[in-house]
Amino acid sequence: MTKRKDPADLMDQARHGHARKHKYTKTYTAWASMITRCTNPNYKDKVNGNYEPENCRWATYREQILNRRNALYITLCGEQIAVVDACIKYGLNYRAFRIRRSRYKLTPIEAFLAQIELHGKEFVSYPKP
Repeated sequence: MTKRKDPADLMDQARHGHARKHKYTKTYTAWASMITRCTNPNYKDKVNGNYEPENCRWATYREQILNRRNALYITLCGEQIAVVDACIKYGLNYRAFRIRRSRYKLTPIEAFLAQIELHGKEFVSYPKP
C-alpha cells in the first residue's frame, strides 16, 4: 500500500513548466489556486468541530458569502434579502457591488441601486400586499 502524499507538498515538488521569470500562465494560476483551496481550511465550510474530512463540505461562493458574519442584507419591496441573492436575481456582479460600495462609501441599498442604474436594469418596487 502506497502512502498518500500531503497535498501541501505538491506545490514544492511539482514541475509544471508554466512559470517563466515569475510570470505565471492562467493554467498554472488555476492549478495553484486549486491546491490552495484543497489544503487551506479557510476555503472549506466547517460543519462541526475541527477541520477533518467528515466535518467539512464544499460550499458554493453564495453559501460562503452567506456564512460570513458581515453578510449584507437589504430591504426590497418590503422584504429583507441577502445582497448576493439580489445581485443574482437582477443579473448584477456581486464583486462589482462590493467594490462600488467600498469606493464610494455607499450604504448597501445605495450601492445596489447604483448598480441597477449603471447597468440599465429594470427595477420596479411593488408594494407588499
